[in-house]
Amino acid sequence: MDRQAGLMAEAVINLLELARLEHHPTLRLETVPTSELLRHAASAVTRPPDAEPDRTHLDADPHLEVRCDRRLMTRVLSNLVHNAYRHNPAGVEVSLSATTCDGEVVLKCSDTGDGVPPELRDRLFDEFTSSDETTIGSPSYGLGLAFCKAAVEAHGGRIRCESTPGDGATFRVLIPITSREEGTHG
Repeated sequence: MDRQAGLMAEAVINLLELARLEHHPTLRLETVPTSELLRHAASAVTRPPDAEPDRTHLDADPHLEVRCDRRLMTRVLSNLVHNAYRHNPAGVEVSLSATTCDGEVVLKCSDTGDGVPPELRDRLFDEFTSSDETTIGSPSYGLGLAFCKAAVEAHGGRIRCESTPGDGATFRVLIPITSREEGTHG
């Protein structure tokens, strides 16, 4: 019952954050080491009591930084990791990494699971889009990826998914590299 209450609270928080980001996207920008961001995101994922040991691998240059709202970007990445475990069979491995490419910080969440069903790909980031199947027995309300998209776009970035059935999924969050002098905006 506690776990289900936590999942319902998470859905309500995602809905409220999504509404706030769509109507009043105020960010508290700071420069954050990507290794710290990945570590906090991985540790924020709630695992069911009967889950296998954590199989989240982290890979980030300790000197690479990203200018972002730490709280929101941690939630984005932890949502992606949570989804990777939730929508795949036991034993799936998840990797979080951070690199740069073409003036952007690229935060990547990849898994070795089943991949995203083809019928969901075009509307994956739309509100209330969800797969009916979950492997940890909890419903999905289809708000997590919509929240991720809104949060990433509030940073001036973009999010995309690459997936091949049976060969896992990779979510890429691309955040523009900005100067340290920029402050909070909204």
